[in-house]
Amino acid sequence: MDYEFSEKLQPYIPEFQKTETEFIGIYSIEGGKAKWWQSKVGGYPYLPIGAEYPKATNGKHLLFLAQINCAELPENDWMPKQGLLQFFIYDDGNFGYRAKNPEQQDFFRIIYYPSIVEDLQAIQNEFSFLRKMNNNPTKGGGKSWPIEFELESEFCPSGDYHFEKYLGADFFEKFGEEKWNIRFEYDETVSAAGHKIGGFAEFAGDDPRSMEDPMLLLLQLDSDDEMIDWGDFGLLNFFIRKADIEKLDFSKVRMHWDNGD
Repeated sequence: MDYEFSEKLQPYIPEFQKTETEFIGIYSIEGGKAKWWQSKVGGYPYLPIGAEYPKATNGKHLLFLAQINCAELPENDWMPKQGLLQFFIYDDGNFGYRAKNPEQQDFFRIIYYPSIVEDLQAIQNEFSFLRKMNNNPTKGGGKSWPIEFELESEFCPSGDYHFEKYLGADFFEKFGEEKWNIRFEYDETVSAAGHKIGGFAEFAGDDPRSMEDPMLLLLQLDSDDEMIDWGDFGLLNFFIRKADIEKLDFSKVRMHWDNGD
């Protein structure tokens, strides 16, 4: 984290520092190849023999997006210490996102395996039964990217609902006629973009969460030049309540796909 603020924002750096929060950055491993039970984006999932591949409520198979082997994460105080967390979406124009029911896992699915069997004889390694997916956001025709993690920290961006909590809804009003220019400068400096777990979230539009019902960022996958394309300025977030992640209950995760339209 290395921010350079304009002269007019520099007096407020102590206030910005109070918002500093840890997150786990996600980065692809160039030239790497993930084992079935390792963390990755795209490709095919870890699937124990006998386990059912997840389907949408219309009976069609979902599209595997990513999996996180929690034992590979850096030390943190909000994610599980072990197990495998998987994310499946749908291959329609909204990637399974339903704005009216963003927590109803009809067209997306979160699956958590508390323990992992690292035995090739015990897991599925052939997926010819899957249908051809029409709208796959991962690049390279179903390519798989192994990923690694780094514990980092960041200040709160103005688009995250926590900004109002920390700095007030009227923070930029103090700059009078320059408020929009100052906010633009701040947004250019402080961003929550990128692939990540925890911390603050990035949005092409508005944050759908509220202070009355706080939710943590379980996973954010942004558009980039290598792994994923969600459309112009697009990105996908998954949110979860603290009490649910503490119980390892992933049945009420909120999905939010956003491309600014």
